[in-house]
Amino acid sequence: MENVSTEYISKAIEEIVDLIYIKDPVDFNPLLELLHKKEIRKCIKEIALCLGFPVEIDLAFVSPSDKVNKFETSDLVKTDYRGVGSEGIIAQVLIPKNIPPYGSSTLVNFLIKVKVSKNCIEHPKTFISIISHELSHILLATYGSNQADNEVYTDLTPLVLGFSEIVTAGRKIEKTDPAPDVRSP
Repeated sequence: MENVSTEYISKAIEEIVDLIYIKDPVDFNPLLELLHKKEIRKCIKEIALCLGFPVEIDLAFVSPSDKVNKFETSDLVKTDYRGVGSEGIIAQVLIPKNIPPYGSSTLVNFLIKVKVSKNCIEHPKTFISIISHELSHILLATYGSNQADNEVYTDLTPLVLGFSEIVTAGRKIEKTDPAPDVRSP
């Protein structure tokens, strides 16, 4: 959430809370245990239920060499000072056009397709954080929010819905050297 004002974040949190609600912190230890047992699909289903979202998840793992099962876009990839990609997409969910509204019976077991990088599962806390973020795109869409594609809102939604501890634990912070001065002397 670089370059986002605290006012914007406060406004976003207020909108999310008004739209959804605030939940108590999620005990993520059972989720980690499921991942430890390699019960990935069950873990994802539990993440969705913790978000209050009774959907089915079709999970696909993506590797750079896979030409069939790949990410659909790279529009949101960060770039360095030269405009060269400095990060790759690690997860993606596409919001279905026919997504039922939240609380409707047709949303129960509605199939949501999520793609994640193959190595994503190697970091269980990060994996849980990523899945909760991706499902937040869909969750906001089911509420009719016009912010379902907004990365700030989908970063904040899991925090409001009880995932703050796991998101903090799963967050990866990297330090990079500043861009070299390319001006002529």
